[in-house]
Amino acid sequence: MNNHKSPPKLSSNGSKNIHNYLIVDEARHDKNGSGKIAISPTDSMAKNSELPTDLNEDIVNIEEIFTVDDRPFEVSEKPAAKKFSLFKIMLWALPLLAIALGIGVFASRRLSDPVAVPEPTPVTIPAGASNGNGSPLPVRVVPAKSGAIQEWVHSDGSVSAVRGKHLRFEVPGTITYIKKVDGRDLREGDYVYEGELLAQIDDRKLQADLVQSNAAIWQAQEQQSVAVANLAQTRANLGQAQATVEQQQANVAQAKAKLGQVRAGLAQAEARKQQAIANVREAKANLEAKMADRDLAEVELRRRQELYDEGVISASDRDVYQNRLDNAKSAVNATQSRIQAAEEEVAAAESNIQATEQDIAAAESQVRAAQSQVRAAESQVEAVQGSIAAAAAQIDATSAGIESARAQSNRANVTLEDTEIRAPFDGMVAFLNIREGDYWSPQQLSSQTAQNVVETVPIILIDPSEFEVQIELPAFDGTQVSPGQTAFVVLDEDLNSAYRDSLNNETLITVASAEGEVFSVSPSVTPGGRAMNVKVRINRINPEKQSRLRSGARVSAWIAIKEAANTTVIPSNVIVYRDRQPFVFVVQEKDGKQFVEQRPITIGIKGISQQEIIEGIKPGDRLVSDGKNLLVNNAPVDVIN
Repeated sequence: MNNHKSPPKLSSNGSKNIHNYLIVDEARHDKNGSGKIAISPTDSMAKNSELPTDLNEDIVNIEEIFTVDDRPFEVSEKPAAKKFSLFKIMLWALPLLAIALGIGVFASRRLSDPVAVPEPTPVTIPAGASNGNGSPLPVRVVPAKSGAIQEWVHSDGSVSAVRGKHLRFEVPGTITYIKKVDGRDLREGDYVYEGELLAQIDDRKLQADLVQSNAAIWQAQEQQSVAVANLAQTRANLGQAQATVEQQQANVAQAKAKLGQVRAGLAQAEARKQQAIANVREAKANLEAKMADRDLAEVELRRRQELYDEGVISASDRDVYQNRLDNAKSAVNATQSRIQAAEEEVAAAESNIQATEQDIAAAESQVRAAQSQVRAAESQVEAVQGSIAAAAAQIDATSAGIESARAQSNRANVTLEDTEIRAPFDGMVAFLNIREGDYWSPQQLSSQTAQNVVETVPIILIDPSEFEVQIELPAFDGTQVSPGQTAFVVLDEDLNSAYRDSLNNETLITVASAEGEVFSVSPSVTPGGRAMNVKVRINRINPEKQSRLRSGARVSAWIAIKEAANTTVIPSNVIVYRDRQPFVFVVQEKDGKQFVEQRPITIGIKGISQQEIIEGIKPGDRLVSDGKNLLVNNAPVDVIN
C-alpha cells in the first residue's frame, strides 16, 4: 500500500507555493524476506529558478538513516527545508514506536500462554522486523515428527451388553425356588449357564392340568386307531368292488365282441343272399334267351324236315338243324337247373340270416345283462367310497380331537414354563429383584422408565464377554462414519482428566478403556435430534480398566473417520494462516545465526491437537510454536527452552 504525505507548504510574500510530496513504500516481501522503504520528492517539484530568492537560499539536502529490526532503510528528501525534514521524521517515528510497544506486549503474553489456541491472522510488519531494540525475537520450537494420526468424531453414550435378557415369570404365584450357588441363594454377579433353572413359582395346579390334557390326548389317539382300522377295511372292500366292476366290464366287452362277430356274419349272409338273387335273375334272363333259341331251332328243323321230305335237301342238311335244336334244348335245361340251384341258395341264405338274427338277439341280451352287472358293481363301489369318506371323516374328527388335546397339553407345558426362569445363554446376573417365598405378579413389573424396569424385573442376565456402545452423531458427522472404522471408548471420568492434561491423540488412546469398531450406522436421521444412531462393537478391553467398564457406564466413543499410519505430523498450534493460506515458520541456521523461513504447507488429516502435513516440511524440521505471530520471513530468532 502506498501512503502519500504532503509536507507543509512554504510561501513568501504571496509567491508560488512549493509542494514537496513524499512517497512511502511499504515493505515488499520477496522470497528472501528483504524489503525497502523509500521516501523521495515528486517529479512535480518546482524548479529552483521558480522559487523565490529567499527560499532558494534556505534549501538544503537532508539524508538520514532509520533502522527497523537492525535492517536499514533510507529516507531521502531532495530538496526540502530543515524545518520540514524534522517534522516528517517525528511523524514517522511515533507510529513505529507504538507498533514496537504493542508487539512486545503481545509477544510476552503469547510466550506465557502454553495452551494452543487458534491464532488470528497477524498484523503485517516490515521485513526484517525484530523486537524493537535490534535483538532476535525469542521463540520456542517443536520438531515435526513421523507417526500415525486420526481424524475423529465423537459423542457420549452408554455401555450395554450385546446380549442381554430381562427374565420374568408370565404367571402369578409364590416363588418356591431360587438357584443355589455354593449353598446360598443366587446373587447379582453370579455366573450361570444356558438352560439352568434360576427361579420357579408353585406349579402344582398346572401339573394337574398337564396330566389331564395328556389323558385327553391318549383317548383321542385310541379313537383315531379305531377309525383308521375301519378305513382300512372299507378300502379293502372298495378294492374288491372295483375288481368286480372290472370283471363285469370285461364280460360286457366280450359280449359286445361276440355281438360284433354275429352281426358281421349276418352281413355276409345278406351279401350271399343278394348274390344268389342276382344269380337267379341272371339265369332267368338267360333261360328266356335259350327258350327263344330252342323255339327258333324247332321252326327251322320243321322247314328243313319238309324240304328233306320233298327231297330238296339232303339228310345231312336236315341233321344240322336237328343238332341245333338238341343243343338249344340242352341249354334250356341247363339254365333251368342253374335257376333252381340259385333259388335254393337264396333259400339257404335266408335261413342263415334268420339264424344269425337269433344269434344277434341272444348276444344283445348278453351285453345288456353284462352292462347291468357292471352298473350293480359300480353302485357297490360308490357305496364303499361313501363308507371310506365316512371313515376318513371319523379319522379327521379324531385327529382334530388329538390336536385339541395336544394344544391343551402345549398350553399347559407353556404355562408350566412360564412358572420357571431359565438362563437363555451363558451369562452373569446383572440385577436380581426376587427372593424365595415372595409372591410375584406380572402387574408388579413397571415399564414407565428404564430405572423402573431395572428395579422391578425379577432377573436381568447379560453376556459379559461382548459389549457395545450406542451413540448419536450429528447428521454431518454421521455421514462420514461407516462400519469397520476404528473406535475408542473412554470413560467420562478418564476423559475429563485427559482434557485437564491437554487431550491429544496419544492421551486419548492411552486413557481409552476399550477399542472396537463401528458395527452399524443407521441410514435415517432421528426427527427430533436430527442425529444418526451409530453402534460401536467393543472387541478389546484395556485389562487395567476392565473392572470399570461395565454395562450402563457412561462413556465417550471416538471414531476415526480418517487415518494415516506413517505420515508427517505437527502440533496444530504451530500453523499460522495468512490470506487463508497455512504456513509454518521453520527455524534455519546460517553462520551461527538462527532465522526463520516462512514456508507454505499442504495440510491433510486434522487430529485432536495435531495436523498431518502432506507437503511443505519433513520429519525433524524445527517449527516455531510460541512467538510465531511476530515473525516474518528471514526474521532473526533466538530459540529458548
